[in-house]
Amino acid sequence: MKNETMRSPDQLIAWVIWGAILMGLFVLQFFIGGGIPTGDQMENPPTVMSLICIAGVAIGTLIRWLVIPKLNDNLKLLPAMIVGLALCESSGLLQMFLLGKEYPDTQKLIFVLAVLGVVQFAPTYFKKA
Repeated sequence: MKNETMRSPDQLIAWVIWGAILMGLFVLQFFIGGGIPTGDQMENPPTVMSLICIAGVAIGTLIRWLVIPKLNDNLKLLPAMIVGLALCESSGLLQMFLLGKEYPDTQKLIFVLAVLGVVQFAPTYFKKA
């Protein structure tokens, strides 16, 4: 009975990493990006730069829903989770640097996608010890 309620060390590590990445995304947006972008959107955002920003979330989503369910060992789950989280967080970082302040709506969209990408990696898929 006691083992059913206890978390494995891998689960605890995964939750701490996930929480740190999620909080870090917000901290970086507010301290480096200057907060949530506001202002008027110019007409045509740079499509290539937008696609580069979104690619991290897309690849991270593929890792989360195609690779992670096939892994059975916590030692393999953790690196896959970290790679997927890093790709999703990279979208949040890239939108700050690749897209200019002239495109606040596009920046907000990519930031929300990055947050949702990180949220989907909540480590509920880790096995109990």
